[in-house]
Amino acid sequence: MIAEALQSRRGEELEILPENATAVRALQLCGTQWRMHPNGLPYGLDYQAAELPWRYAGLVLTGEDFARLQLLENTAIETFRENASSRSPGLGA
Repeated sequence: MIAEALQSRRGEELEILPENATAVRALQLCGTQWRMHPNGLPYGLDYQAAELPWRYAGLVLTGEDFARLQLLENTAIETFRENASSRSPGLGA
């Protein structure tokens, strides 16, 4: 599901504001670190597991970066739910 969502966005050019670059990179690095609900939808990042790829990439998050990451995370979760609801009504609720 996450891979499908990312694949559908490939090739699109996105403008990332410099102040959001670290949060966006953090989200990219933890693509496999989502906590999954039994219904198959991600419901949040596993921050402990995400620390490993962040550390290997040399990424250091400030409090402000983390707040921006959480905003991106919540937006991604809403998008996953919307996409699931459009395919299977009731699933994303």
